Amino acid sequence: FFLMIRRPPRSTLSSSSAASDVYKRQLQPSSLASLLQFVPRPEAQLDYLCSNKLPAPFDEVAASTVRANVALGANKMLDAYTYHAQALNAFVKAFKEVESNQMLTVLHSLVRELRVLSIKADAELLKAGKQPEKVDDAGRVMMSCFSVCNNDRSPLEQNKKWGTLGVVNQLFRLYFQNNQLHMCKPLVRSIEMMQAFVRFEQLPIAHQVTFNFFVGRLALLDGDYPKAESLLEFCLTHCHKNATQNHRRILINLIPVKLLLGSSPSQELLDKYHLGQEFSNIVRAVREGSMALLHTALEQHEEFFIQNSVYLVLEKLTNVVYRNLFKRVADAVAPECKLNLQWFQDALRLQGSEDMELDEIECVLANLIHGGSIKGYISHQHRKLVVSKACGFPPLRR
Repeated sequence: FFLMIRRPPRSTLSSSSAASDVYKRQLQPSSLASLLQFVPRPEAQLDYLCSNKLPAPFDEVAASTVRANVALGANKMLDAYTYHAQALNAFVKAFKEVESNQMLTVLHSLVRELRVLSIKADAELLKAGKQPEKVDDAGRVMMSCFSVCNNDRSPLEQNKKWGTLGVVNQLFRLYFQNNQLHMCKPLVRSIEMMQAFVRFEQLPIAHQVTFNFFVGRLALLDGDYPKAESLLEFCLTHCHKNATQNHRRILINLIPVKLLLGSSPSQELLDKYHLGQEFSNIVRAVREGSMALLHTALEQHEEFFIQNSVYLVLEKLTNVVYRNLFKRVADAVAPECKLNLQWFQDALRLQGSEDMELDEIECVLANLIHGGSIKGYISHQHRKLVVSKACGFPPLRR
């Protein structure tokens, strides 16, 4: 870290730069704690060393960072967070006055560590029976970092806007962790407006993938499935080939979208990323039109789906399953266009579903017709569904 302050790294926007590696090596809490064990009056010595070797306020940044890592090594998360927040605030104050973006790597590292420490500090507060507050505090500090980058007016090459996306991604992680999704949309608009100055495609690909992943999840939760599919497919295509866990996280959100839009993953893909246990029966239920199998699969892996925020999305597959089952009935009696509701009732019973009254089946059919999944109308008097001869069951992807 001291090397980073005294000699800023070359202009680089890559989080894997040599300067970042130096920073990471200097902040190992175990090595720092063992080093300070042999220093008499370490607090005074540390302040003197930093003030003697580094200009203000970087001396405060260095001293607070060392204290944060010593506290982390001692498993004192609350103290570690407090010291690290002091370091970041001091750094941002100095970084704001510098007409250069060469220390963006340091900013991103400090912001990332603040997010992680805030979660651990809140866990420590909860354990002590106190109100958790550090995640919210970290969000305010990180927003100040976002403002410094986003509001910079320096020339393009030295503009701090190049680092805005990295800070936004950390804010996304924090807001999703704390279930504050409403805070994400203003950040999305800010990135869209920023593209008039810094093109999105010119930013590091890792930052692009992370941003599109969270925006894709927001689109999924908002019901904008084509947008979610496009963004998540971008993530799956451009994610590093060795990042298996990241591919798995993307697929957990992409598979429900594909199923809702009429596509389904292969069993080989599910097995490759160890998702067969959770999704195999759901995929089979959609293909076969089995409501009983869908409900069983959702109930069996309910905790997994809730944990990954896709349970409510998967519940919407109910209409897709009904549509596929009714289409199988229509195909079995084709070219007949007047379909008895009793046939649908028998098909549901054969699939192992609970008995449904004909009025309930009419309600399901009315919803499918309203949603465009079926082209036709219901004859209540004759208890029939009359479907279009041309295309009674149009594709889900339109």
